[in-house]
Amino acid sequence: AGQRATLCVMSRRGVLAASWAVAVAVLIGCIAGLGAQRVAQANASTLAPVLSNVAYAPVSAAEVLDLWLPSGAPQPYPLVIFVHGGGFSGGDKRDVGPKVVPLLGRGIAVASVNYRLSGQAHFPAAAQDVKAAVRYLRAHASVHGIDPDRFAIWGESAGANLAALVGATTTQHTVFDDPNLGNGATSASVQAVVEWYGPIDLANRESQLRAGGSDCRVPQLAEADRYTTGYLGADVDRVPRKAATANPITYLRKDFSAADPWFKGIPAPIEACLAVPLEAEGIQVGML
Repeated sequence: AGQRATLCVMSRRGVLAASWAVAVAVLIGCIAGLGAQRVAQANASTLAPVLSNVAYAPVSAAEVLDLWLPSGAPQPYPLVIFVHGGGFSGGDKRDVGPKVVPLLGRGIAVASVNYRLSGQAHFPAAAQDVKAAVRYLRAHASVHGIDPDRFAIWGESAGANLAALVGATTTQHTVFDDPNLGNGATSASVQAVVEWYGPIDLANRESQLRAGGSDCRVPQLAEADRYTTGYLGADVDRVPRKAATANPITYLRKDFSAADPWFKGIPAPIEACLAVPLEAEGIQVGML
């Protein structure tokens, strides 16, 4: 996995909102350090979702989510939305696994989403689905005792790219906003983003890895290229416009910090990739 660095983007939403966002980011960072044996000792019954395979959009059978609610915690609950990895071609919402337990223990609700994989639909379908899931959860927040103003999104690998896109696009209208997926009038914004080892700039992935000291070998890079090709529908060098659209940095803007989430949990080579343009846009960046 390598050494992880941490990037935080300062929010101007106010002390309480920012403090909650940082607390969630730090908590998730702590989860990464939990030993597997310790997590396995948790009561297995706490891992069963309150709601399973909830359809959040009508286009595909893949557009479903699971929801866990904390027991005995005061409402409304903050919510962490987990987005699984798998090279855009595999993985499942069940991959959230033991990560649920520590969050529930802190009174945080958890949703884990499936989305259309590259074998079913190419870019931008996966990102459209994740934004639709956020909208669905906010539209139904009051039903489940969830606080619509305290949403965090946490992605791993390919899911981290999708989570970063949700955070970076904020209230901007982009190709990721598909009215056919429902709840179009509901915001898909989040207050915190946790990005674990996800691809950011698909067009320059190898140079970023090398600059960060990665010893990734050519066959491994070729496999990563295969996943990217499947996601974009063509080799990344042949579709530079798609690659730019899939890059969260594309959506940073001068007024982004007025409604930005916190970003945390980015490994060193990608951290530099994202931190530099954030700072260039006047967004305050700090390290935890």
